[in-house]
Amino acid sequence: MRHDPDSPFPLLPMLIRTLARLLALPLVAAAPLLAQASRPSEAYDWRNVPIGGGGSIPTITFHPKVKDLAYITTDVGGVYRWDAESNSWIQLLDWLSFDERHLNSAQSLAIDPNDETGNILYLALGTDSWSEKGEIVKSTDRGRTFIRTGHQVFTASNWQQTQSNTMQVDPHNSDLIYYGSREGLLVSTDAGMRWRPVANAPTGDLQPQRKAASGVVFFAIDPWSGVLENPRRSRVLYLGVHDSAQRTRLHRSTDGGASWSEIADAPQGLVRGRVNRHGELWITHRQGVSRYDGRSWFTPEGLERESHVQIGIDPNNHDRMLVSRHWWGFLCPMFLSEDRGLTWRKIEDTHDHSAVPWYPSKKARSSTFAAEFNPFAPGEVWYSDWYMVWRTRDITAPQVQWSMMPWNIEETVGIGDGLVGLPQGAPLLSGLADVGGFVHHDLLNYPARTLSDHAFDFNAAITGADFAEKNPSTIVIVAVRDWVRSGNGAITEDGGRTWKNFPSLPHPEAGGGRVAISPDGRHIVWDTAGNGIYATADRGATWTRVRGLRNARGEEAGSMVDRFIFNYQSPLAADRVNGHFYAQDGASNFYRSEDGGVNWRVVNSDLPRSAERKIKPVPGRAGEVWVAFERHGLHRSTDGGATFERLPGIRHATYFGFGKGRDARTPSAYLYGRFEGDEREGIYRSDDLGRTWIAIHDYARFPNKPQGLAGCRQVHGRVFIATGGRGIFQGAPLASPAR
Repeated sequence: MRHDPDSPFPLLPMLIRTLARLLALPLVAAAPLLAQASRPSEAYDWRNVPIGGGGSIPTITFHPKVKDLAYITTDVGGVYRWDAESNSWIQLLDWLSFDERHLNSAQSLAIDPNDETGNILYLALGTDSWSEKGEIVKSTDRGRTFIRTGHQVFTASNWQQTQSNTMQVDPHNSDLIYYGSREGLLVSTDAGMRWRPVANAPTGDLQPQRKAASGVVFFAIDPWSGVLENPRRSRVLYLGVHDSAQRTRLHRSTDGGASWSEIADAPQGLVRGRVNRHGELWITHRQGVSRYDGRSWFTPEGLERESHVQIGIDPNNHDRMLVSRHWWGFLCPMFLSEDRGLTWRKIEDTHDHSAVPWYPSKKARSSTFAAEFNPFAPGEVWYSDWYMVWRTRDITAPQVQWSMMPWNIEETVGIGDGLVGLPQGAPLLSGLADVGGFVHHDLLNYPARTLSDHAFDFNAAITGADFAEKNPSTIVIVAVRDWVRSGNGAITEDGGRTWKNFPSLPHPEAGGGRVAISPDGRHIVWDTAGNGIYATADRGATWTRVRGLRNARGEEAGSMVDRFIFNYQSPLAADRVNGHFYAQDGASNFYRSEDGGVNWRVVNSDLPRSAERKIKPVPGRAGEVWVAFERHGLHRSTDGGATFERLPGIRHATYFGFGKGRDARTPSAYLYGRFEGDEREGIYRSDDLGRTWIAIHDYARFPNKPQGLAGCRQVHGRVFIATGGRGIFQGAPLASPAR
């Protein structure tokens, strides 16, 4: 089955033909389906809010026979092909549908090195292996369209970011492809359409649904050590597997995979490797870099006792090699050898990050993942790290100069409750994993600075934000350092251009969580995610622990939300008009405070019991507040929570928000959820406070999974969607696309 990214519903023609054959019906052309047959739809233009990079890029692959053809894989944000003509990256997986969000990245990528056209591409898709298997797909047009092979296998691009491409086409036979998977070594003998386990190949410990390594962690072909026939194939293969004792074992086959033997004294924790034209296997591992020449091991001095990941060999000069140490830090040292690994020198370099203004120089080479020599440009190297792709024109220079290649790579991940549409000034504020968050003054260009630069160290993650409705230039944010540690909060009174940290913390370990601010900006309530809920009336100079709030177990609430940043609940909010605060405990109780958030009381005990809850007061309407309960739908109150009604027809409400309406009195509502009679999730807009809804998405494809939603408070019809790896999307009616 072929998926065409230009088709709005790529499986439809095939399904209709199948039904026609079964029922002996005449075949007729199918009209395009609406997002839901019984619900009107409006065509929307979807495009990224420019941020630039923001996620791990485990592999870079150059095609050896086609100039300027290169691919990168990401941990959670899809696969990209470099387009030299436009000087930008092209995303290849945006054809995936809502229901295929688990396939949003590739654990492994393979090109056919024999293909002079460069058109053949294979991907093992799959982000995590919790419950659903990944899938192997093939393209014959460089990723413009894909053929579904139907072979499913557990994959985990997010879990095994340091793993190299373990899917490889045999250089001596384009029909022969190997894939070192979490379920063992697989082989295809018909150009990737059918797959089976390689008989007698070591499998290691097979627990593909656990987060730790499983099965094959390393695979390499030696194309220079002879060729076998029937079928034609490379004679020598290397295979690394992960055993039940959390060790890696390296094996070698000298008969094209028919039999295998374990290599003695192989270093532990092997990660990646390359075979050079001399038949030497070079591998990186937890203790350094080592060479195996078929008989013994050699570890160069100066590279031992440090974990290394990437290793690059110049395809035009196998004496030239490049490695980089790997840790979860910045400016990991990189080393170059010009004598086939006998001696190494540390590279002295600089990084030009001016293409993305917010990107700090200290972030460069953070946990290096891949480094590849451009086969068509002597001395040119590309490397990738935790956030970006970098390029130098001369790796041999005394002072290597790197420039970033960010164009169209958008891999940030939405977290917490950090997506906020602002009614004046900047239209959007975001909280994102790994890069903090941004005040987006310009929806066409990269931000100038991160929120982390303003208020916290760079590793802070903005998990909660709110603004004073009557004075929107006053904005408050809260953050946690390194995902789970303590943090702080900050306030701006000029729309996000300057910030001041809270003068004091209510608790030494306060950080992250959620925050709400009254319409006049006088009162702030901070749920510190495990260390108490506090109120302040003096911008954080002093704090008072709130009274009357209880959690779902009926205990005094230390928090209404989990500390982990990938928690998307919004159990705390401020009325947009009258200054009341609202909270929901995950049981059946809805709370209200009328004194600046210090004292709380239960005003309703009839709501669904659900840990999944999100509170959003309606702009411009005192006492009107909506609550989403995932599988229990969307509920509305017009009396400050005293009574609620469930909005009809909505079966599942995951995210929702409000934006500028058609008129000043009625804001538009946006929903990511599911309606009765339709098993599929979608994105919807209501211009009459939930009485009617229109679909504003395309079921057949939407880039990545939504992980946050905010309506635009400045432009009617525009909505912002944070995703789990494809950045933030802005959508607007096609007649007037978001600009």
